[in-house]
Amino acid sequence: MWETNLRRQVESYLGSSIAPSELEEAKAYAERKLASIIDREGDADGARRQPDYLAQLIAETVRSNRLSRCLYNIMELQAQGTKKDSPCPKTQGRLSNQSYCTTAAPQMQ
Repeated sequence: MWETNLRRQVESYLGSSIAPSELEEAKAYAERKLASIIDREGDADGARRQPDYLAQLIAETVRSNRLSRCLYNIMELQAQGTKKDSPCPKTQGRLSNQSYCTTAAPQMQ
């Protein structure tokens, strides 16, 4: 029952559903983070030991993990589309001493 309520709170903070594996991974990290916060800062008269505080930390961790995965996937797609030895299309035909940023070029002279 507690796990179900925690899951609902996390999903409410996130504004989306969460897979069980995603919840467990984030919960483990959030519990370690909470213990560290309490050790360093105290429990704020018990406020940090309330289930909603843990739910907020879990939601924060899920957001962070999702963003990291998204950015990693973008980097992977970009890497697949660009061969290591191919010239960058943005710099082709430009002399090496020319600035790429056209707005900065007048300031550099």
